[in-house]
Amino acid sequence: MAHVLFGSPAIARFHLHERLQRELRARGHRVTVLCTDAVAATFWAAQSSAVVHVAAAAPEPLAAPLQELAAGDCRRRRRPVHGPWLRRATTALARRLPNLLRLFDADCPDLVLLHQQRSGCQRLIQHVAGEYGSRVLWTGDGLLPHTLQLDEQGLDGDATAGRRSAFEYRTVRSDGRFLAAALSALLGRTAPVPLSRRLLRVPPWRARVRDALLALLGQDEHGALAAFDAWRTAAPRLLATTDRAFEPPTRAFVTVLLQREDDDRLLLDAVAAPRPVDLVRAVRAATATIRPMSVVAVLPTGGLLASELAPLRRLADVQLEHDVVAADAAATATAVVTVNHPLAVGALLAGTPVLHLGRALYGVAGIAHHTQLDTLAADLPFALGDDQPELRLRFLTWLLAHGHVWCSPDLPDHNGIAGLVLEIETRLAERSPTGARLRYRAGPAWPLAVESPGP
Repeated sequence: MAHVLFGSPAIARFHLHERLQRELRARGHRVTVLCTDAVAATFWAAQSSAVVHVAAAAPEPLAAPLQELAAGDCRRRRRPVHGPWLRRATTALARRLPNLLRLFDADCPDLVLLHQQRSGCQRLIQHVAGEYGSRVLWTGDGLLPHTLQLDEQGLDGDATAGRRSAFEYRTVRSDGRFLAAALSALLGRTAPVPLSRRLLRVPPWRARVRDALLALLGQDEHGALAAFDAWRTAAPRLLATTDRAFEPPTRAFVTVLLQREDDDRLLLDAVAAPRPVDLVRAVRAATATIRPMSVVAVLPTGGLLASELAPLRRLADVQLEHDVVAADAAATATAVVTVNHPLAVGALLAGTPVLHLGRALYGVAGIAHHTQLDTLAADLPFALGDDQPELRLRFLTWLLAHGHVWCSPDLPDHNGIAGLVLEIETRLAERSPTGARLRYRAGPAWPLAVESPGP
């Protein structure tokens, strides 16, 4: 029986973790939820999970890259990476380290699962797990909807996929049918048939009051408020649905996929990411050097601040679009430019050149083209003429069939949970002591599930 540790999972992803936990336990594994704050510990304990709370303690002179991890926290919070902000973040991590080490000393897990949040605490858990010889698996939102990316080193810019050379994918056999199905599911906006949700248990009132008082004693006003209503983020979310159609410009166009300023991909995987208006202006200037072309700027989910949106509206020959048509705009464009938006992979599936300014899973030379604002005018025509279709198909086959598991983070289905369990058991190097052999198929339910008509 293996011991799997969930490393500080977000309450908002309760459904995914609860379903995964249920399957792992049914197959004979032991699952523990590690929490780094009292509010999360109270929530997971109320859901009958085995919880261990790593509370803050007095810092000790222990070896760990605390300042490097704290710098990432400063970037995620959009704070200066120096001075009192960095010292405060470093001290917060240093106070978690002693009890974290004691936990691994007392009960070292076989595998640590880290999901989505690339926080200093989660990366500290990864560091300690590596020191103790525990396997680590990161999962997070995939490049395509209803998928999870997975990697043993990290997510997005920290993952190993984007750091490999194109030469390393030369032995992969491309699967055109699989990639066509992935593109069809993306453009068709298909969703899996999700598993049922477990009844959510509200943490006891006394426990929430206690957590709020402890937060106030620690001068943590945000934590005090979270103590009362953080459990609500585990409730089912209404996923936006729309029939809005994309109406492309009447001439050739370049699509710019914009991102919010609080996107972790921008904050952690891009150096001084440009403002949306500066990026769109640079693309418009680059297209003017080739031939008359339009620019389609796709707004991020949740939109932009009014101060960022207003200058975009004033740009001539720029068509602003809602995020729901991002896949359509990417797949039908002459080229796509972005910092590191995940749906740029839809352009690659459609054979559209992608130019990106930051680190990304698809940021492999020969697959996509790294650029900067001041070199975009020269890089765009080069990208339009540099197509390596077989290499691109091999890379995408590996990335979406092996570097992803087709499990929705919000609407997990049976096939997806089975795939996630198999990925965990593969890294444990042992089969489940109980339970039937799981079957998993990479790819969307539609159109791969549809049998070809007979003769």
